[in-house]
Amino acid sequence: MAQSIVPLVVVLLAGSLALSNANGSGGGFNNLVNPVFCQSKADGLYADPLDSHSFYHCSNSQTYRKQCPANLVFNPAISVCDWPVPEKVAPVTTQGITVPPFVANFCEAKADGMFADSQNSNAFYHCSNHNTYHKLCQQGLVFNQGLGACVWPSQGV
Repeated sequence: MAQSIVPLVVVLLAGSLALSNANGSGGGFNNLVNPVFCQSKADGLYADPLDSHSFYHCSNSQTYRKQCPANLVFNPAISVCDWPVPEKVAPVTTQGITVPPFVANFCEAKADGMFADSQNSNAFYHCSNHNTYHKLCQQGLVFNQGLGACVWPSQGV
C-alpha cells in the first residue's frame, strides 16, 4: 500500500511546484511559462510580443518570463528594461513653459551624447544607443552644447 502512495505524493508535489512557478508565487521574479518559447532560441533575453513590460529569459532551452520594474519597458535593442521612448510628443505647458514637439528619431544616426534642441534653448536631446531622450533643463536654465549641461543664461548657450 505504501508503494502506491509515494508516486502519488511525488506527482502532487511536482504539480504544485510547476503551478507555483507558473503563477509567480514560487520564487518571485522568475516565472516559468510557455516552455516551448526557448526551444529553438539561443540563450538570451527576448521581448514578450504580448506585453512590452515583460520579457523572456532563455537559458539552456528553458523559458523564464520576467517583469520589468514599474513604468519601464523591455528594450530588445540593448536587452534591458528602459524608460519608454514616446513616438511623437505634442506641445506641453508646464509651470508656464511651453515645450514644442520634438523629433522622436533624432538620435537614430548620432553617437551617444547630449545635443541642443534647436527649437528650445531650455531643452536638449540625450542620445544613448541610438535611442532618443528629450529632456528639459530646470526652470530658468538653458542648455549649453559646449559644456553638455544646463547653465544660467548669463553663462551662454
